[in-house]
Amino acid sequence: MSAGKVEVRFAQEQFDRLYGHLYPGDDREHAAVLLASLVERRGKPARLLVREVIVAVDGVDYGVSPEGYGRVQASFINRAIIKASRQRLVYLHVHNHLSDRSVAFSRVDMASHERGYPALLDIADGMPVGALVFGARSLQIDLWWPDKTRSSLSRCLAVGSRVTRLFSSPKEAPRAAYSPEVDRQVRFLGEEGQALLADATVAVIGLGGVGSMVVQDLARLGVGRLLLVDTDRLEASNLSRVVTATHADVKASRLKTELAERYARAVNPAIAVESIAGDMAD
Repeated sequence: MSAGKVEVRFAQEQFDRLYGHLYPGDDREHAAVLLASLVERRGKPARLLVREVIVAVDGVDYGVSPEGYGRVQASFINRAIIKASRQRLVYLHVHNHLSDRSVAFSRVDMASHERGYPALLDIADGMPVGALVFGARSLQIDLWWPDKTRSSLSRCLAVGSRVTRLFSSPKEAPRAAYSPEVDRQVRFLGEEGQALLADATVAVIGLGGVGSMVVQDLARLGVGRLLLVDTDRLEASNLSRVVTATHADVKASRLKTELAERYARAVNPAIAVESIAGDMAD
């Protein structure tokens, strides 16, 4: 059975540490355990927020069986699942394959889950358990819920100074619905790139000369959601710089957030906008 999809999120430094352990350049499989918080969201995929990366030390916690299959020591699993249970976190076993942009669990992997995860669910005491398998540029999850329904991957994000996105295969990556308004962008970004813009939330803090132009470009690019923050009302001296404003707005002393939101919605009726007429410092 399936319980839909789940999303996995890392801090970038957690992801980099895990990835460096799995792919040190030796073309071998390695293993780890993740402990993650569970965020269930109505109408959206559940989200797993990685809290801790516990690497399995080669030759101590992890080895290769005579048949050539990777095997994690029972003592390592036991310590990790008990810690997860005590902290009400989700236990996730991790290993890597040597594939690239597409990855899936092997028959041996799935048979191991069938044997071991019912017992892990008992120890987890009401929390899900599961496994992640990495390819070099891909990821899949087999998450077991307490009722033994299972979920696969929606997407994985590693967030830091950059954002790394992983899917189980290229065909699972989102694609933007075509529209003539973004035709030229799709020609060089591709449907996947345009879909990332449509899925993005961008905050613009300060909606004067620079901020109003940023809003103008984001709305036309097809960004899905804007968060607009500014405490000021329009004055006559702003009119030469604020591209979202008119003379009538000066007379009405309208909020700059109001002008930016009006412009964004006029250019892109599908955009979602949240405006905060306040000081960011507050």
